[in-house]
Amino acid sequence: MPRMKLAYRIFSYLRFLWNSKGPHRVHSPFVYNLYMNQILEDRGYYIYEEIENLRSQLLLSDQTIEWEEVGAGKKKNKRKISDLAKTSLAPSKYARLLHRLTLHFSPKITLELGTCLGITSIYLAKCNSNSQVITIEANKACCEIAKTNFQTLKVDNIQLIQGTFNEKLAELLKLHTVFDFVFIDGDHKYESTVNYVNQLIPNLSESSVLVLDDIHWSADMNKAWQFVKQLPQVTVTIDIYRMGLVFFHKGQSKEHFTLRF
Repeated sequence: MPRMKLAYRIFSYLRFLWNSKGPHRVHSPFVYNLYMNQILEDRGYYIYEEIENLRSQLLLSDQTIEWEEVGAGKKKNKRKISDLAKTSLAPSKYARLLHRLTLHFSPKITLELGTCLGITSIYLAKCNSNSQVITIEANKACCEIAKTNFQTLKVDNIQLIQGTFNEKLAELLKLHTVFDFVFIDGDHKYESTVNYVNQLIPNLSESSVLVLDDIHWSADMNKAWQFVKQLPQVTVTIDIYRMGLVFFHKGQSKEHFTLRF
């Protein structure tokens, strides 16, 4: 990791620790209940073991895939599945949190931008077999592995769309009026993230939940997080360092929380 990026990560984490609060300093009933009963309460759901066993297999895989960078030039190279599993999958702690959030909010339609190998998609889909998860991934080889993983764990309520977010998101938004839960994990740039959020806003309701991954990954992503916080439709945000949770409750005063997790 370049020194400047490492220095930023260290500074960003120290700033988070300085600003973050524990439960006794949260005075919003909605945020307090969510914090105590969903964010901090990590019960051992039975599905965790089978998904984490699958993650372990990916971490040990010697298989390589062709990796094509999205954007100008579209450079191609080889990537090991084990390296992707190590660096690109949401850590178990946060993937389990996404599962608890979907259990709590019971979304009918969930949208994920960034499938990778499908581990987080499975966590999102396992909340309810009657819910629908739509996930978009640009890399064809990742899509094939994700499909295999869905079949391995017998998850049949995931619709996987292969293509870039720029190609597929606009088409998808025309087909669905409302997304109840959205997880954005990919293309960690300010302009891209802001563009996706702006496109999604008309398709989010008062009860929708938006989760952004890696909000402190870079100065660019932190800038995008600050942009999202100031949107007029946004009323409550929760920063748990790696992820940012966004809510749209009409009539509620705008509040931003930085909470330890």
